Amino acid sequence: MAQDSKRRIGALDTVLFNGTEAVSAFIAKVESVYVVPVLPSNRRFHKAWTHSGILVDKNVLPLPCLEEGKLYIYESILCGNILGYEYSKVMSVDQEINPKFPFHIGPQIREWIPVVEEVGADVAVFRLSDEERDRLLVKNIESTRKTMLDFYNGHKDWGYPLNPLPQFAAASNELYAALTAFRSRFEAVVKNLPGSAKLLEHSKEIFCSEMVAKLYMDLEVEGFCEAKKPKLRRLMHYTEFTPLDLEVMEVLRGASSSRAIYAKLKGKVFFDLESDKNGHDLLPVDLDLQKVAFPYLAASKDHWIPASNGKIPSGIVPSGYTSDGHPVYISRAVIGPSLNIGYTDNSGQMKTGWEGVELKIEYDHEVLNLTAQTDFEWVRSGKLLLGNVPRSAIVGGCDSEGKPYYIARCRFTEPGSSGIGSLLVGPVSPGLNGARFVLNGKEVAKVGEYEVLCRKTHFLERLFFGLGTDHFLVLLVAVLFYVLGQHNTHQLVLDALVPSKKAN
Repeated sequence: MAQDSKRRIGALDTVLFNGTEAVSAFIAKVESVYVVPVLPSNRRFHKAWTHSGILVDKNVLPLPCLEEGKLYIYESILCGNILGYEYSKVMSVDQEINPKFPFHIGPQIREWIPVVEEVGADVAVFRLSDEERDRLLVKNIESTRKTMLDFYNGHKDWGYPLNPLPQFAAASNELYAALTAFRSRFEAVVKNLPGSAKLLEHSKEIFCSEMVAKLYMDLEVEGFCEAKKPKLRRLMHYTEFTPLDLEVMEVLRGASSSRAIYAKLKGKVFFDLESDKNGHDLLPVDLDLQKVAFPYLAASKDHWIPASNGKIPSGIVPSGYTSDGHPVYISRAVIGPSLNIGYTDNSGQMKTGWEGVELKIEYDHEVLNLTAQTDFEWVRSGKLLLGNVPRSAIVGGCDSEGKPYYIARCRFTEPGSSGIGSLLVGPVSPGLNGARFVLNGKEVAKVGEYEVLCRKTHFLERLFFGLGTDHFLVLLVAVLFYVLGQHNTHQLVLDALVPSKKAN
């Protein structure tokens, strides 16, 4: 079927996977905690895409085993398992896997559609810009072919284990120790396998997504090898240029500047395979699926006002304060597939928790307008059930599955301090087992003393939900009889319900 050229997939487009298996979860945590927070402040990210591949065809990678007209993915699908982690190695097209060594599974060169259909991960395609596509596939196709062949021949026998990447090691001694321990465990297991000498020889190694990054660096594709200055004593190294650092734009929200298009989301593959067997064209995405893929799109906008350029909208009432007495405002921002709750100070910078650390949000976010004070109230909660909130609690955000985040605040005082301390805002939900706040650069969990922002309710409504239907009706009847009794009319009602003996 005819498609807009912006929805057409072609050779040298990047394929990003967001996996859920053990190693993907590990990589996602590493990326979100140690890489994302130090990206430039104007770069918002969609989610940690854990591994990647690149699309090729016979035109750009003229291998005899590739068929004309088909797209293949030079991929890094992590499927094997060693000690809870994955191991992968480049293999030729559709090579069968030796069941004795199941961890040697990909990256491979395979047909694009079967790969996308079989993996359980979300899959996105990051398109080349029109200028890059013209340069690589029109003006310089011969040099592009040579680069691809040289890259393939030079890397097809490389090993691809998880290795201590310099930028990760530089960011965290704890992470460096964890990866080093993994290497030791891996070597202890492999040394007893047939052919262990070859597996353990000190050959060149490369992280799964570095393969794509290296290729794009060789091709000088803009956006995959942007210069970044070292921050916080981080070492500058070629491995900093990986597709995992890329922002996957929120294309489903209609970002006009986005070059990311989705190929598979929430288990649905966006191809018209009846008319396009090789999967070059994507289907459009409807609004209902957008809300499934991005639950925060369904979040209420009532009383939420955009905040941008480091400015707090005028008239917003603060809901807390920092330890030095500066006001803080309830705020929320899209982080990954979730809509996180935090607070914004006078600098216009939002702070929230992410994977146990404080994450500073400097891109556009929203603040809650509490100017109508009669509509809201803070209710003490959380003593009985972890994350329990009143029925009238205000939904402020949601997690990646669409489960609601409510708005909490809590007072913190430093031990031995005579100051007023701080009154900070954060999310609360049963899924969090309480409330979460950011304090001194860390995410702090609270399971007891905190307040929850609620809609103000009539006392009868509170009694109804507090006592339950049966008890509430009993109380209501009692109140009714009391009122009637003040007018000496309750006996008439009783006489009507229970006939007197005189009537007999």
